[in-house]
Amino acid sequence: MNPGTVITPGAFRPQALSHVSMHAQDPARWGGFAEELFGARCASMPDGAALVRFDEQAARVRVLPGADGALGAIGWQMRDELELAGLIEQIGQAGHRVESIESVAAEGLGFEHVAIVDDPFGNRIELCCHPVMNLDHASLAVPAAHLGHVVLGVPDLGAAEAFYVGALGLRVTDRISFQKAGRNIELSFLRAADRRHHSLALAGGGKGINHLMIELADVDAVGRCLDQSRARGDALRRELGRHSNDLMYSFYAASPNGIDVEVGCDGICIDEASWQIKRHRSVSRWGHRLL
Repeated sequence: MNPGTVITPGAFRPQALSHVSMHAQDPARWGGFAEELFGARCASMPDGAALVRFDEQAARVRVLPGADGALGAIGWQMRDELELAGLIEQIGQAGHRVESIESVAAEGLGFEHVAIVDDPFGNRIELCCHPVMNLDHASLAVPAAHLGHVVLGVPDLGAAEAFYVGALGLRVTDRISFQKAGRNIELSFLRAADRRHHSLALAGGGKGINHLMIELADVDAVGRCLDQSRARGDALRRELGRHSNDLMYSFYAASPNGIDVEVGCDGICIDEASWQIKRHRSVSRWGHRLL
């Protein structure tokens, strides 16, 4: 991306990353992986989908029948109907068509209101508000894990930032530039309004989901999860390490549909008043060796 390019963020932006939908040949197997590895709850649906829950929301990860690893949607939660309406208008003014879906279909996704827009590369974005909460498991009152972020490969990083920052209203937190096998790799880290360092990272020159990040309570929880992953015989993609920008302490495991899952803790929060965008030259301070 041209360093001189300046994109003005939209005034409206999502409150937080809500959910991610992706495909798997065997959704139930992915659900079992999530249950055993980081304490999620999984429900199997009549259409074969698996709903992975970390809290009272209907699903944080939806695993749909289909080709392994294909992206279904990235969901963003708005504070209320007024902010959703403002964001829809903002996206429309940027030249993108937004479609509001019927209430029955919206409730099927676990919300009272849902609007749909495609990013410039055909990735489906779901804008949601008023989640329908589910209290069928008392244990969900204390979440075992949180959906942290998703990393998305994009063929054109500049066009992606123009959409996700200029239209969707996310803010650039920082960037990472490095070389790998003689190639220049560019990553852009974007945040919503919830102070999380980033909820979406864009990887230039790629396509589809690179990985999901699941955030646990502390280092001990991450260590127990690593032990569980080894006991299960899961393939580990990257060893323990600490990232250079968000300071997340984490490891990466291969999930049943081929999408890597980063499991970590201790990511930093953003002070909007004082934060300055930085460019890092390495992904990690230490560790994260590719296995």
